[in-house]
Formats: sequence, C-alpha cells, structure tokens
Amino acid sequence: MRTLLSPLRQWIARGDRFSLATVIHVEGSAPRAPGECLIIASDGLHFAGAVSSGCLENEVLEASHEVLKNGKGLMLHFGPDGVFPWRDGLSCGGQITVSVEPWWGCSSEAAVREIAALVMACLEEDAGCFVLSRGDSHYGEDCGGRAAGQRDRFTSEEIALAREGLISGRESHHMGLGAQAVFIRLIHPRRKLLLVGAVDLAVRITPLAHCAGYKTLVLDPRRAYADEERFTEPPDTLLCGWPAEFIEGLKLGRRDAALLLSHDPKIDDPAIIELLKVDVGYIGALGSVTSHTKRLQRLREAGQLDAKLARIEGPAGIKLGVDASSVAMGIMAGV
Repeated sequence: MRTLLSPLRQWIARGDRFSLATVIHVEGSAPRAPGECLIIASDGLHFAGAVSSGCLENEVLEASHEVLKNGKGLMLHFGPDGVFPWRDGLSCGGQITVSVEPWWGCSSEAAVREIAALVMACLEEDAGCFVLSRGDSHYGEDCGGRAAGQRDRFTSEEIALAREGLISGRESHHMGLGAQAVFIRLIHPRRKLLLVGAVDLAVRITPLAHCAGYKTLVLDPRRAYADEERFTEPPDTLLCGWPAEFIEGLKLGRRDAALLLSHDPKIDDPAIIELLKVDVGYIGALGSVTSHTKRLQRLREAGQLDAKLARIEGPAGIKLGVDASSVAMGIMAGV
C-alpha cells in the first residue's frame, strides 16, 4: 500500500470516491502476494497499483463499479470455479482471491472512515499499522496504540495476532474459513537499506532501492564522498562518520539489508563487525571471491566466528555484467 501514497493523497484531496481492491488469498503460483492492492476511481478508467501482472485488472475494474454503486464489498475468485473467463485456470497456475470494497474513507460508517485517516497518517509518517477486515467490518491500530474502526466485530485473539504480526514483521495474510475468516492487513514501515561507502555504486543503487520500496541510508566517513550533490537521486539519509558511531542507532532488523561498498577494509570491516551485532536480515559485500576470502580471514583474526561470518554474502548479488550499471543492478538483485 505504501506505493499508493501519492495517488491516495491526490484522490483524497480532490474528494474523489474510489474503491480498494486487495489480494487476500493465493494458492499455488501467483504474481502478487496477499496485501498487494490497487485503487480504482469511480469512473472505472483510472487506477493505481496492481493485483496481478495485468491479466485480472479488467475484471476488478468492472467489479469496482458495482461496489461503488451499492456500497458493499465483493469477493472475486480467480481460478477453478472462479469468475469467467478464468474458470479454466490462470496462466500462472495458481488461484487468487481479491476483495473489492469502497475505500475506507468513502464508507457510510463513521467508524470505518476513521480507519482511512489512521492508515494515511501511518503512510505519511512511515509508521506501521494493521487493519483487520471481515466482510464490511474493519478495525485498525498503529504501532503507537492509536485505534479506529469497529473493534467489537473482532475477537481479542485476532487483535493480538495482528499486533504480534506488526512487531515480528509478518506479511499480510488470510486466516480462518467461511464467514468467520478474517484478513489481517499489515502495513510496515519501509524496509531500510544501508549502503556503507558513498561510492559511485551507491549513487547508482540508491534509485533502484527507492523503486523497490527501500528507505536508503548511506554512510561514509569521508566528507568528500558523503556529499548529497554527488547523488542524482539523494538517499533518504546521508551520514558522514564511522560505522561504530551510527549502525547500532539505525535499528536495523530482519526486514532490512546492508551493503558494504567502499571496498576499503578500514571502512567495510568495522561496519561488518557492527552489523554482525544486530539482527539485520541481509549483509552483502562488494568484491571478488578472492577479496572476500581475504575479508573473512581478516574478520576471523579480529575474533569473529565462522557461524556469524556465514551471514555475509560475498561477492554480493548476481553477475549481470562488468559495467557499473550492471554491477549495481546485480547487487540490488541479491538483496
């Protein structure tokens, strides 16, 4: 949903009525995971986001017209026994269930409209929240305890599971069967990508990371490198200092990643030692197989255990080519 922030701002500011379509359940192969969504304008001609690779959107747009007309949500099943013309199965081989409902801010229920304000505040603040949905009933909370919606429509166990999922970083998911099934929509803060070394590769990786939804943090102790004017697209945060000064305070977690790009042991090695102290989900290091072997040996001599060193991917990413742009894309592909 974070990718929809810009159109959501515009459509809400204009006072548009629109619907929200969400992938709530998949079986087998599918192009989008639960929680992926799109918004559809009342004219049925304008939309943003996606629930497939493009093969299902037309049926969702048609359903949106009915949803906005009568104010009630619809559930669309694509695959065997699903809606025409997808009854014989999807090209991806899976089954997909998509809910289509009025955007919460367009609901006739005042309590539901409050959820729209809660979600938009979290998107603007880059904070986390959850929304529980069962039919036309909804309830949401953010990480700070702000709440909105119809709390009495959901059990304390369901709310507790949503809260736990927000803390643990779990993805959105469908739970239960039939009329009692509930969809737990988990909206997390953006994943963080730490780039150690404000080198040319960092300049090239930054816009790729933004396209992938990451919040970029670039760290370099060299003032000439840590200069925002060097970046064609500035990182979200540019830090000038040594790794030990900043890494612990960045609060990197399992959903986050770090790349060592300076190719200078004086910078990269201390950064790795600090990163191995935290629960960051991915650590990738630039360099050849030979340079990575030497890096591991230096870290062992510095007291690091092999079990921890196994967390480092080196060389980082996949090989797409030898020019700088290909290397940047290959490194980003491995994150």
